[in-house]
Amino acid sequence: MGPILCPQVTRVHLNAYVPAPIEEVFDFFEDPDNTLEFNEHAERFEVVEVQPDGRRTIDVVMQAGRKRWMQTVEQVVREPPTRLTTRGGTWTTQRDRLILTATTDRRFSVEGDGTRVDVAIDLRLQQPLQRPFWAVVGWLQRGAARRQFEHQLSLVAQRLAGRGQPIP
Repeated sequence: MGPILCPQVTRVHLNAYVPAPIEEVFDFFEDPDNTLEFNEHAERFEVVEVQPDGRRTIDVVMQAGRKRWMQTVEQVVREPPTRLTTRGGTWTTQRDRLILTATTDRRFSVEGDGTRVDVAIDLRLQQPLQRPFWAVVGWLQRGAARRQFEHQLSLVAQRLAGRGQPIP
Protein backbone atom coordinates (compact mmCIF):
# COMPACT_ATOMS: atom_id res chain seq x y z
CA MET A 1 0.00 0.00 0.00
CA GLY A 2 1.36 3.43 -0.95
CA PRO A 3 1.50 6.50 1.27
CA ILE A 4 -1.75 8.12 2.35
CA LEU A 5 -2.04 11.50 0.71
CA CYS A 6 -3.94 14.16 2.59
CA PRO A 7 -5.27 17.26 0.80
CA GLN A 8 -3.74 19.72 3.26
CA VAL A 9 -2.38 22.49 1.03
CA THR A 10 -4.36 24.91 -1.09
CA ARG A 11 -2.40 27.09 -3.51
CA VAL A 12 -3.97 30.13 -5.11
CA HIS A 13 -2.34 32.40 -7.71
CA LEU A 14 -4.03 35.69 -8.57
CA ASN A 15 -3.19 38.87 -10.41
CA ALA A 16 -4.81 42.20 -11.03
CA TYR A 17 -4.11 45.50 -12.70
CA VAL A 18 -4.58 48.54 -10.47
CA PRO A 19 -4.63 51.98 -12.13
CA ALA A 20 -2.62 53.59 -9.32
CA PRO A 21 1.09 54.25 -8.70
CA ILE A 22 3.12 51.33 -7.37
CA GLU A 23 4.00 53.14 -4.11
CA GLU A 24 0.32 53.78 -3.36
CA VAL A 25 -0.60 50.15 -4.07
CA PHE A 26 2.22 48.82 -1.87
CA ASP A 27 1.28 51.18 0.97
CA PHE A 28 -2.34 50.06 0.75
CA PHE A 29 -1.46 46.37 1.05
CA GLU A 30 0.95 47.05 3.89
CA ASP A 31 -1.56 48.96 6.03
CA PRO A 32 -3.26 46.56 8.50
CA ASP A 33 -6.30 48.87 8.71
CA ASN A 34 -7.20 47.64 5.23
CA THR A 35 -7.48 44.08 6.55
CA LEU A 36 -10.51 45.20 8.49
CA GLU A 37 -12.10 46.69 5.40
CA PHE A 38 -11.57 43.77 3.03
CA ASN A 39 -11.93 40.76 5.32
CA GLU A 40 -15.50 40.39 6.50
CA HIS A 41 -14.48 38.37 9.58
CA ALA A 42 -11.74 40.73 10.82
CA GLU A 43 -12.92 42.83 13.77
CA ARG A 44 -9.81 44.58 15.06
CA PHE A 45 -6.04 44.23 15.11
CA GLU A 46 -3.13 44.97 17.36
CA VAL A 47 0.47 45.50 16.27
CA VAL A 48 2.46 43.19 18.54
CA GLU A 49 5.96 43.78 17.17
CA VAL A 50 7.78 46.19 14.86
CA GLN A 51 11.24 45.33 13.48
CA PRO A 52 13.89 48.03 12.88
CA ASP A 53 13.40 47.60 9.09
CA GLY A 54 9.66 48.32 9.41
CA ARG A 55 8.35 44.74 9.23
CA ARG A 56 5.46 44.19 11.62
CA THR A 57 3.65 41.36 13.33
CA ILE A 58 -0.02 41.87 14.03
CA ASP A 59 -2.77 39.92 15.76
CA VAL A 60 -6.20 40.11 14.15
CA VAL A 61 -9.35 39.23 16.08
CA MET A 62 -11.71 37.31 13.80
CA GLN A 63 -15.37 36.40 14.22
CA ALA A 64 -18.03 34.60 12.17
CA GLY A 65 -21.31 34.19 13.99
CA ARG A 66 -20.46 32.90 17.46
CA LYS A 67 -17.04 31.54 16.44
CA ARG A 68 -14.04 33.66 17.42
CA TRP A 69 -10.42 33.04 16.56
CA MET A 70 -7.15 34.88 16.11
CA GLN A 71 -4.80 35.32 13.22
CA THR A 72 -1.21 36.31 13.76
CA VAL A 73 0.35 37.81 10.62
CA GLU A 74 4.07 38.48 10.33
CA GLN A 75 5.66 40.44 7.50
CA VAL A 76 8.61 38.23 6.53
CA VAL A 77 9.70 40.09 3.38
CA ARG A 78 9.21 43.83 3.03
CA GLU A 79 10.80 45.40 -0.05
CA PRO A 80 8.96 48.66 -0.78
CA PRO A 81 7.44 49.13 -3.30
CA THR A 82 7.90 45.79 -5.11
CA ARG A 83 7.28 42.94 -2.67
CA LEU A 84 5.44 42.13 0.55
CA THR A 85 5.32 38.60 1.91
CA THR A 86 3.41 37.65 5.03
CA ARG A 87 3.21 34.43 6.99
CA GLY A 88 0.29 33.94 9.28
CA GLY A 89 -1.40 31.42 11.47
CA THR A 90 -4.91 30.86 12.75
CA TRP A 91 -5.37 29.86 16.37
CA THR A 92 -8.09 29.85 18.99
CA THR A 93 -6.66 29.83 22.53
CA GLN A 94 -2.94 29.09 22.21
CA ARG A 95 -0.70 31.00 19.83
CA ASP A 96 1.66 28.04 19.46
CA ARG A 97 -1.16 25.64 18.44
CA LEU A 98 -1.90 26.79 14.92
CA ILE A 99 -4.82 25.32 13.02
CA LEU A 100 -4.11 26.83 9.62
CA THR A 101 -1.09 28.67 8.24
CA ALA A 102 -0.97 30.97 5.23
CA THR A 103 1.93 32.43 3.31
CA THR A 104 0.98 35.28 0.99
CA ASP A 105 3.56 36.63 -1.45
CA ARG A 106 2.52 39.90 -3.10
CA ARG A 107 4.66 41.27 -5.92
CA PHE A 108 4.10 44.68 -7.44
CA SER A 109 5.39 45.94 -10.79
CA VAL A 110 4.78 49.00 -12.90
CA GLU A 111 2.51 48.27 -15.84
CA GLY A 112 1.57 51.16 -18.11
CA ASP A 113 0.13 53.94 -15.96
CA GLY A 114 -0.62 51.61 -13.05
CA THR A 115 0.55 48.60 -11.10
CA ARG A 116 0.34 44.89 -11.69
CA VAL A 117 -0.26 42.89 -8.52
CA ASP A 118 0.70 39.21 -8.53
CA VAL A 119 -0.33 37.23 -5.46
CA ALA A 120 0.58 33.66 -4.48
CA ILE A 121 -1.18 32.22 -1.44
CA ASP A 122 -0.34 28.89 0.20
CA LEU A 123 -2.82 27.72 2.83
CA ARG A 124 -1.77 24.73 4.92
CA LEU A 125 -3.87 22.84 7.41
CA GLN A 126 -1.72 21.92 10.39
CA GLN A 127 -1.89 18.32 11.64
CA PRO A 128 -4.33 17.20 8.92
CA LEU A 129 -4.40 13.61 10.17
CA GLN A 130 -5.81 14.91 13.46
CA ARG A 131 -8.36 16.95 11.52
CA PRO A 132 -9.29 14.70 8.57
CA PHE A 133 -12.74 16.23 8.15
CA TRP A 134 -11.24 19.74 7.90
CA ALA A 135 -8.67 18.49 5.40
CA VAL A 136 -11.33 17.01 3.12
CA VAL A 137 -13.60 20.06 3.46
CA GLY A 138 -10.63 22.35 2.70
CA TRP A 139 -9.78 20.34 -0.38
CA LEU A 140 -13.39 20.44 -1.56
CA GLN A 141 -13.65 24.19 -0.95
CA ARG A 142 -10.40 25.19 -2.63
CA GLY A 143 -12.42 26.75 -5.48
CA ALA A 144 -14.44 28.78 -2.98
CA ALA A 145 -11.24 30.05 -1.36
CA ARG A 146 -9.93 31.12 -4.75
CA ARG A 147 -13.18 32.98 -5.53
CA GLN A 148 -13.05 34.72 -2.14
CA PHE A 149 -9.46 35.89 -2.70
CA GLU A 150 -10.30 36.98 -6.27
CA HIS A 151 -13.25 38.99 -4.95
CA GLN A 152 -11.10 40.66 -2.27
CA LEU A 153 -8.39 41.53 -4.80
CA SER A 154 -11.02 42.94 -7.17
CA LEU A 155 -12.43 45.14 -4.39
CA VAL A 156 -8.94 46.38 -3.53
CA ALA A 157 -8.24 47.20 -7.18
CA GLN A 158 -11.56 49.08 -7.49
CA ARG A 159 -10.92 50.99 -4.29
CA LEU A 160 -7.43 52.04 -5.35
CA ALA A 161 -8.76 53.04 -8.76
CA GLY A 162 -11.14 55.39 -6.97
CA ARG A 163 -14.24 53.50 -8.15
CA GLY A 164 -14.95 51.74 -4.90
CA GLN A 165 -16.17 53.26 -1.69
CA PRO A 166 -14.97 52.03 1.69
CA ILE A 167 -16.79 48.87 2.68
CA PRO A 168 -19.06 49.44 5.71
